Amino acid sequence: MSKTKIIALTALIVLAFGVTAIGNAVAQQPKTIIVTIERLEAKSVDACNKRMDFYGMMVVNGKRRNFNNIVEGNRVYPNWYVNTWAKPSMNNEIFVKIMDEDDLFCGGDHDLVDINPESGIAELFLLVAPASKRVYNASVHDSKPEYIGKVGKSIMLEGFDQYTSFTPAFGRYGKPVRGSKRNVETGRIVIRVDFYY
Repeated sequence: MSKTKIIALTALIVLAFGVTAIGNAVAQQPKTIIVTIERLEAKSVDACNKRMDFYGMMVVNGKRRNFNNIVEGNRVYPNWYVNTWAKPSMNNEIFVKIMDEDDLFCGGDHDLVDINPESGIAELFLLVAPASKRVYNASVHDSKPEYIGKVGKSIMLEGFDQYTSFTPAFGRYGKPVRGSKRNVETGRIVIRVDFYY
């Protein structure tokens, strides 16, 4: 085989591998993110009927979904989810808020359910890094989000507070609220994040 043919064949092989590598890199970027609340559990005892009446809401990358269908019980599997576009090159943002409904017979006031292990913050603000597929709890008082699990795996978190004086906003860390502290229920959540390519 001539030297020219060998060089041409080598160049063709390098080009083919380069195109394949670029194609694989593009194919590995997530297109869709699905966040599912697989399980909710009561840690505190509901004062009304000893059973929680869970409902809530979730925001994923700006897409909000309210879960107004009450699920009653102290260990429930609601399978509430949000399915939306994924951010392939930056953190995906997830906000979760869980409530306990009290009907008029019990005073009609609804209680926030603390599902965040961070003291003083009941809701969850999570970040998902697409490259490492790591999930972080960003609703913390310090500036460094805490690693809590991986994409494709169930993640369990639980709250500890019976009251909170913090009201976190989506995309920001919680800020103290002046005045009285709000009573909350405490609970446990199992959440799962999945990417689809």
